[in-house]
Amino acid sequence: MALYFVNLSCDNPVVTDTNNDDNVPVEVVDEYYVKYEVESHSIYIASRYAQINAEKTTYSFTINSSPWETTIGPVKKGFTARIKAGYTDSKIYNSTIGAKISVSKNNGAFALKKFDLPSDNKTLVEISYVIDF
Repeated sequence: MALYFVNLSCDNPVVTDTNNDDNVPVEVVDEYYVKYEVESHSIYIASRYAQINAEKTTYSFTINSSPWETTIGPVKKGFTARIKAGYTDSKIYNSTIGAKISVSKNNGAFALKKFDLPSDNKTLVEISYVIDF
């Protein structure tokens, strides 16, 4: 039977396996997942896009319906979540677009971290959030 002790009093918890002959502490690395969401409304049939970052790569998506979302991960603490979304035709009037970034730590519930809500005549939105918890 293995016994584990967890020290939760510091920012980086360390788990010690007592069955380990050397009794060497093993560091627990937190895993984060990022959910990107876009909501848009237009009286026109208009093409929309989203660009998100995932580690060292930028991904581009065509948005065919609203709301739209995608989740990436795992990523590490310090990761900069960034989304840029808009209409491909910037001359569309009476249209709105907004975006949200939510983060989950260690498979917990997603928490909203950054948002820019849709507002009148907005055709582009860009937000970012650095994971710091």
